[in-house]
Amino acid sequence: MKVDESTADKIVRIILDIILLPLVFAGHKISPGRTGLIPLITDAAGICRLYAVFGIGTCKTNKQV
Repeated sequence: MKVDESTADKIVRIILDIILLPLVFAGHKISPGRTGLIPLITDAAGICRLYAVFGIGTCKTNKQV
């Protein structure tokens, strides 16, 4: 898959994932798929599934993962 997130985009997404991850274990009614490890891993890799579906991206280079 192509990397489609810029560095700034990755940093913001990873910070949000880290902030939201404890909510799953704190008993809140939030889906683990939305705030789990999968979004954290894909954000660290620089891949956004929605960006791929819509053919957009914030990354300037066309790296392959």
